[in-house]
Amino acid sequence: MATIYVKGKIYKLPLAVLQTDPSQARKFIDPNSLNEMKASIQEHGVLQPILFRQDEQAALFIVAGERRVAAAKAIGMTIIPGLYRPDNYQEVSLTENLLRENLTPVEEAEALAAVMEEKGYNQQQLSEKIGKSQPIISQTLSINNLPLEIRDQCRSNPNVSKRVLMNIAQLKSEQAMRNKFKKYMDKENKPAVTDRLPQLSKAAAFIGRTNNFHEEIVNLAWQDWSEDEKADLANCMRDLRRGTDDLLQALGGTDNEGESSPTTNRPNLA
Repeated sequence: MATIYVKGKIYKLPLAVLQTDPSQARKFIDPNSLNEMKASIQEHGVLQPILFRQDEQAALFIVAGERRVAAAKAIGMTIIPGLYRPDNYQEVSLTENLLRENLTPVEEAEALAAVMEEKGYNQQQLSEKIGKSQPIISQTLSINNLPLEIRDQCRSNPNVSKRVLMNIAQLKSEQAMRNKFKKYMDKENKPAVTDRLPQLSKAAAFIGRTNNFHEEIVNLAWQDWSEDEKADLANCMRDLRRGTDDLLQALGGTDNEGESSPTTNRPNLA
């Protein structure tokens, strides 16, 4: 025989029999939020009872407290306190989630539309029921105008703000909405440059350029140059040699044989 529950009374409910309400607005539970709830329950227990209802077949459904139920199950609990709430459960569930800011913008917009359709409310009536202004409700409902693929992508993504989605929903065509959403996501997913290479000292930068220049000289294909070009290059190289010899002497550095660096692989231009 099915248990007869009394409105407003708290019961100890087996977690195994509680079902997710098909009309539950929230479809996504943030993993970080769930971990915080698990830690809280492990330390303090379930401080606030969930709300539940019973259908005609005596099945029990969660009206509010999905996160508490999920956390309790995850840490191995089998019983959770629940407050029986048989009437206006959709409005109660929606208000509970809105007050706790547990819904993504898409979940909120779809839940508002569902309650309006189920109860036959207009925006002003819904405003009075859940304590949100009519303009805010109207703006939030505009999110339902977004193409389904955008809503599907954002339904479980709390990182896309309501403001962004409302701005995109104001566009006249679905293709324009898709284009703007893609542009936004591409920008958001672009990796941020957080690790910059350390700035080289002037000495290190010069040494690097010198090494690169040496490599250019060694691999220089000068053989096909014109005679004038070869003569100009020879003059430059002689000036460069004098400059490097003077610098090497000032630095007190010579090669292992006490002479200028060997000229192996250098082009014989003189």
